[in-house]
Amino acid sequence: MKQVDQVDLITQHEATWKGKKVICGDFNNTAYSWAYNQLATDKKDAFIEAGMGMGKSFRYIYPMRIDFILADKNTTINHFKTYTDLELSDHHPIMTRLHW
Repeated sequence: MKQVDQVDLITQHEATWKGKKVICGDFNNTAYSWAYNQLATDKKDAFIEAGMGMGKSFRYIYPMRIDFILADKNTTINHFKTYTDLELSDHHPIMTRLHW
């Protein structure tokens, strides 16, 4: 229920925002979740646009992508990288390059 409330707050704010949009963070959900699908509506997923491989962002036995960077549909996503060699937490850092 808490995630539903959080997604609702973000989408309500997004509806009134007139500028460019980027949503990024640890969603604690996969790309198959309700939360991801609500937040990814009318956006590009940086990994899907420019990433390679399984997209593993969470240090777990199975490849799992729960960290996302979502940008406006009119954004060009030039690059995406997952830093699997850094052990700073239980997540791998992710980075993208966007062109507005």
